[in-house]
Amino acid sequence: MKMFSWCAALILVTIATISCVFGSQSKAFPSLSDDWVRMQFKNPPIENAWRCKVFRNLKTGDVLSFGLRLVSPKEPDDLNKWADTAQEIFPIGDPFWVNPNSLSASSDQLKANVGTFVLGGIRGPKGVPIRTLEYAQVVAVPDGDNRMVRGYLFLLNGFVLIVQHTSFKPISDDLVRTVAEPFVRESRDLGEVFANFID
Repeated sequence: MKMFSWCAALILVTIATISCVFGSQSKAFPSLSDDWVRMQFKNPPIENAWRCKVFRNLKTGDVLSFGLRLVSPKEPDDLNKWADTAQEIFPIGDPFWVNPNSLSASSDQLKANVGTFVLGGIRGPKGVPIRTLEYAQVVAVPDGDNRMVRGYLFLLNGFVLIVQHTSFKPISDDLVRTVAEPFVRESRDLGEVFANFID
């Protein structure tokens, strides 16, 4: 009887553990409304390349961009030194290698500040302050409409993560902050969360 109880308890613990792992994966990627459609493209078949997902809003044309890659030991842990990277991966919303127009775009930087990302009044997972590079810029495309960009770059558990909102209209950081929060909350599982980014 004791053996049966022990086995039953072990099974319950195993199920709970599996639920936690897959639950954190599903929570980590933000839930977007039906207006947001994923753009189809291939990520570079290069080791340690950026893995990206991009969503376009069918009503507004706004773009939400998510990029992740491993950080090499030789790369800086000073967020200020990532400012150029943050603003170059998604120049007009799409990854720079996907949209030819992004190569001719020029930008005026409005902000590139290192600060603390606060999660609903709680400073990061388990109360730990999460440092981030917050950036904003206006992007001009020849023969096209200007765009405004708001984004965050994080260095989390061996990964560099970029979350960006691009719009044809002036925007605040409200949307990009909302969609970035789940990633920061689940930062310990970023490798698992983004496993499906490899197309």
